[in-house]
Amino acid sequence: MNIDAPKVSVVMPVYKGDKHLSDSINSILNQTFSNLEFIIICDDPTDETRNILDKYQQNDSRVKIYYQGRQGLVNSLNKGISVAEGEYIARMDADDISLPDRLEKQVEFMNRNPEIGICGSWVKTIGNLSGLVWIFPCDHETIQSRMLFETVIAHPSIIARRDLFLNNGFAYKQEELYAEDYGLWVRAAKETRLANIPKILLHYRIHESTSDRNKQKYVANNIRLAQIKELGINPTEEEFKVHEALSYYVIHHNREFILEVIFWLEKLRTSNFEMKIYPEPAFSTVLGQQLYFVCKNSTYLGFDSWNLFNESKLSKSVGLSIAQKTKFLLKCIIK
Repeated sequence: MNIDAPKVSVVMPVYKGDKHLSDSINSILNQTFSNLEFIIICDDPTDETRNILDKYQQNDSRVKIYYQGRQGLVNSLNKGISVAEGEYIARMDADDISLPDRLEKQVEFMNRNPEIGICGSWVKTIGNLSGLVWIFPCDHETIQSRMLFETVIAHPSIIARRDLFLNNGFAYKQEELYAEDYGLWVRAAKETRLANIPKILLHYRIHESTSDRNKQKYVANNIRLAQIKELGINPTEEEFKVHEALSYYVIHHNREFILEVIFWLEKLRTSNFEMKIYPEPAFSTVLGQQLYFVCKNSTYLGFDSWNLFNESKLSKSVGLSIAQKTKFLLKCIIK
């Protein structure tokens, strides 16, 4: 064991990222927690990128730059992990901003909770759609259950134990590019516990890219389908369309859609009771919340929406407050 090794290895891939690069680097180097190495894997660098990175490497011994030809994001991430020396590995993107106390809070959390292998945080968006706060669940059981539908850990916000990668052979997969984090979290949830710190520790930049969004959706759907099959279900095309709609919070405004949602969610619940893949009662609660979201946004159907929700067994697992029930009912009445 290298007693001089840094506590945290921050891994940041860079590819054509000059515009926000300095701000992102500064947000790490100016952290209140300073016992770190900053590993920057630079793909196919331009002269300007080299100028920016070389200055940081000359002025701060914690900065370690690895230049390479075009290798792609997945290979860059895996290389960064392979050369990391810290007890913890933290992720960073070249256009995001880490708040000054991000690493301090995450290291404190991981030190207090040795059972947690990967920890993210809440984030606030910048760039396109700026100002949104992404509030993610914080407990492992809910995170793992929600992973059947979507990723609920912001990739550039995470800190993870390096031993988790070394001892389990974990790595990002090329076939999961565009949803490489989602696939890794799903696999990791079977070996360790996941968490989110309920604080905004990262400003996450949103970009508009229809092409990337479509590719991400395709890969993410494959990850969802694999999880469904682990439950012993081979969904029909129509069933998977319902699952996809729930995963992206898309509602089809008719009674038939709600009935399809109820049938599908109850099928998932029944299969999980048999296969015991997801923790209960968290899984049933997540399914109930999915149904509640659909029904409360379908109150134009009047009491039909209220009745369909309450007649489902899943409604009992949501744990709605009196205020939530009252608001839901009133919206159904006045439709």
